Amino acid sequence: MDYTLIDSEEALTQFTTHHRDVDWLAIDTEFIGENRYQTLLCLIQVGSTHGSFLIDTLKVGDISSFLQLVSDERITKITHAGENDYRLFYELYGTLPRSIFDTQLAAGFIQPDYPVSFQKLLDKELKVKLGKDQAISQWDRRPLSNKQIQYALDDIRYLKKLSERQIKKLERSGRLEWAHDEFAKWELESHYKDDEHREFFRNKMLGRMNPESLVMLMRLYTWRDREAKRRDLPREKVLAERIITDVAILIPSGIQTLFHNRRLPEKTISRHKDLFERLYAQPATEEEEAVIRRIPKVARTDKEQDMAADLLFWLIRHKCNQLNIAPGLLLRGSSLKKLKTQPSYQASELLSGWRKEVLGQTLSSWLENSYRIEVNQHPDGFGIQIRTP
Repeated sequence: MDYTLIDSEEALTQFTTHHRDVDWLAIDTEFIGENRYQTLLCLIQVGSTHGSFLIDTLKVGDISSFLQLVSDERITKITHAGENDYRLFYELYGTLPRSIFDTQLAAGFIQPDYPVSFQKLLDKELKVKLGKDQAISQWDRRPLSNKQIQYALDDIRYLKKLSERQIKKLERSGRLEWAHDEFAKWELESHYKDDEHREFFRNKMLGRMNPESLVMLMRLYTWRDREAKRRDLPREKVLAERIITDVAILIPSGIQTLFHNRRLPEKTISRHKDLFERLYAQPATEEEEAVIRRIPKVARTDKEQDMAADLLFWLIRHKCNQLNIAPGLLLRGSSLKKLKTQPSYQASELLSGWRKEVLGQTLSSWLENSYRIEVNQHPDGFGIQIRTP
């Protein structure tokens, strides 16, 4: 295994100086997110014209010099499914990437499968077979084993050749610009900025709660996040999701209701009883009421609306199949759900850029004008008519 191990700040500085004028870097990371609040970055793999390198981030305290290369727009950064790597660089160090080429995203523009694994893509494009036996390895242990090192190096050694092959296909199909438009989204800070109330909005019981319970639910999530961060624990280990939801629903009926519910562990309720009472007793603030007003108004799905969304998705899949583009790259499942449940939702991401170009005028107009389907039944069959509301 031909590589250079970088395990000191001095060695990293030399590496960075040596790579300031390169045209490309192949990058991957190994990290551990389990049993922690903040993900632990354990290793950075880098490939270049100068060779293969492993940066031991557990031994190198300051990696800012390497991050300068990540944000250098003169150097193309090649990754596979690199969104999590870049998100980690942003969350830990505030670094935004520049000049990205991601082989998983690129694959979505030249084949129907998305997302596709690195192993499947290499097998298909380069006839290279890789194992994944070290994917959930203990990357925080030192020294690294030979199997870990081999696995880490395999994740970067083929990226350049794979990207070159993809670029040729994208150029032939006229989609290289589409791919770069999608890569550019990963360079925006807004792409990594999470709503501080994201857990609250993900709760599936929002539509069944009264205002008092909604405020309590929000406060429990806020408290849990702060406590998890303070103790560097997963949020679920501080207070389980199901407990948060049940407490928020039941507490308007009194604290004793929590003790009488068989789903709630008595020890947990006893330990947090004072906290629950204190959080519930506080009047709702203007900020909290503003967050509650942001809850989407989900309409009950009617048959026509449901059929319209299914037909739209089928037409999109048919269009993508004709162009050999992955439907999952063009339309996310969350957008399809909103099309079914929110009559006014227009899937704005489909109405601009390469997506609108793929859909064409008919499908774009359907989305933009909230077209629906009308089914007319006849004695000898039925007819389908597309109409506007």
